[in-house]
Parts: sequence; C-alpha cells; structure tokens
Amino acid sequence: MNKRSRWIVIAVVAAAAAGGAVWGVRHGRATAGREAAEPLELPAPATATGRKPPSTRGPLIVVAGVVAAVLGVTGVAVHLHGSSDGLTDATMPYVPAFDPYAYGVTPAQPAWTPTAAPTPMTPPPTTPPPTSPPAPVPVGRVLPPDGSVIMPGDAGAEMTLSLVRILNPASPVDPDNPSAPALEPRLGYRLVSVTVRVENTGGVPFLTDVERHTWLVDKAGKAYPRNVELTEARQLHPATRLDPASWTGREVVFEVEGGAELTRFRLSTHPGAPGQTQDWRLS
Repeated sequence: MNKRSRWIVIAVVAAAAAGGAVWGVRHGRATAGREAAEPLELPAPATATGRKPPSTRGPLIVVAGVVAAVLGVTGVAVHLHGSSDGLTDATMPYVPAFDPYAYGVTPAQPAWTPTAAPTPMTPPPTTPPPTSPPAPVPVGRVLPPDGSVIMPGDAGAEMTLSLVRILNPASPVDPDNPSAPALEPRLGYRLVSVTVRVENTGGVPFLTDVERHTWLVDKAGKAYPRNVELTEARQLHPATRLDPASWTGREVVFEVEGGAELTRFRLSTHPGAPGQTQDWRLS
C-alpha cells in the first residue's frame, strides 16, 4: 500500500468514527426524550427527595460510539504498521550505502607524525692513506720499482723519470693496442716490457726519446739492450717535443734469454757522463 492509499483509509475511518460518535449522541438524546414522554408500566421507586433517578441509557450509547471510533482508528493504525513491516526488498527503493573512499576522499592525516628515535652515529671506517711513491732522488742511487729520479738533459733541460709498468714476460699482443701486429721473440728468448713516465719539470722543452739508452741487467751482470725494432713497433706514437709542466709515457721492449733472472733496469741520457745514468731494482 502506498502513502496516498494509507491516508485515504485513515480519512474514511476517521469520518466513520466521527459519524458514529455524532449518531450515538443524538440517539442518546432522542431516547432520553422518549423515555421521559412515555409512562412506565411499573412505577420507579421514589428517592428520599421524592424524585425519580435519571436514565443511564443515553450516556451509555454515547460512550459506546466513542469506543467504537477509537477501536476503528487503532485497528487501521495496526494494519498500516503491519503492512509497512511486511514490505519486501522488491517494493522498497534501493538506497546505496555512502562510501566516501569511492570518491577519492581520504581520511584526514594527523598534523603531527611521530619520528623514530635517532640512531647513534657510527663513525666511518678509517683507512690508511695510500702509500705514495718515494720522492725523486738525485742520480746515482739504486731505486725501488716505484721510485722517481730527477735527471738533467741537454741545454738545461730537467726531467723526472719513474717506472709505471713492468711486464715480465710481456705478451706478444699489445694490451694498449690489441689491433697492432703481434711481436714474436726469437726461439729460446722472451719479451720484457718497461713503461717509463717522463715529466718535464724544468723550463726547457726536450724530445721524449729517453728509451734510446736503456738496458736490462740479469743476476750474472749480463746487460740486454733494448730491441730497437720491437720497441718502435710497440710505441703508440713517435718521440715528440715535451713542453714544461707536461708528461708522457714511453714503452721499451727487450728480448732476453728465457732463463735469465733480471735484477736491474738502467736508463741513461748520456752514457758515460756523470750523473746521467740511473738504475731501478726489478726484484
């Protein structure tokens, strides 16, 4: 039953109840009048004052009409309430539950966010400083493989020399230029390569051909001079002018006996001249 039908039923019942109440009142008055006009067959007992007791039929009819109206309204209300409780899901309109998160609404974040307790600082591990090579020394003293020396050149030139790589034995293929032709030693010999770092620490330029006078010395004191052909084949570029505060690298290739135990590398800018020849230990 829809809302409009319910109100129509309530209005009809209320009208019927009101009509019943009015009818009861009027009927009671009419009855009381007739009772007063018609004589009774039996005389009513007299009261102490000598009057007849009033008739109760009319008020009872009024009360009955009012009670009937009240019962009718109550029945209609109970009927309507039962009808509303008996509605099924098919007759009730579907109202979806409101979900604020479906529309992008996020719960409010607290204004204050607790932070974790700071962790104690761990000192970084200490590492010893790298070992630097020995400072350059004057010519004449035998140097370790990582030693440097200051040597005079021609016309007031000054250079600082150090060994940066020793390959014993050296590979026939150049590690810095794998596409270059392979170098093959003679039968019973091996290749040894020494790379010299040349730095112009003076004020006069000079040529970088410091490999011209170089030797390897074995334990028996035998000296092996550089192999000119193999050295030129292994060089990445020919000797050039080196200006002050500049440096370059020169590679020297030797061919030594297969069983020779090498102990020294020797370099001289002017063989036989004092202070222009330097030895480095190899072992």
